Amino acid sequence: VIVGSKYDAFADKEPELKRVMGRSLRLLAHLNGASLVYTTPDKGQLGSYRALLGHCLFRAPLGKPRVVDHLKPLFVPAGSDSIQEIGMPAVDKRLLEQKLPPLELWRNYFEEYFP
Repeated sequence: VIVGSKYDAFADKEPELKRVMGRSLRLLAHLNGASLVYTTPDKGQLGSYRALLGHCLFRAPLGKPRVVDHLKPLFVPAGSDSIQEIGMPAVDKRLLEQKLPPLELWRNYFEEYFP
């Protein structure tokens, strides 16, 4: 489980920053068979985290829909995402021509926004 805590501190950032962070973490979670959840001190968001832990530990039903909209707190259970849905970053064509793996492309793109 990958937990993006303190989403409330990140919520007011530019949409592009949230998109890059969200898709990078989604890819990392997908490639490692992990779930991804953003949390805040808000009880509703903590409920998403609790539901995910209950599902992982006790096979309890999730009861929460998947959320991949980067403008909202993400909730992506393991196995519910794909590289096609995550997409490729807007990188230089030379990098695409090198046929680097998606993780490497997203890492390079992420580092442009978060040095």
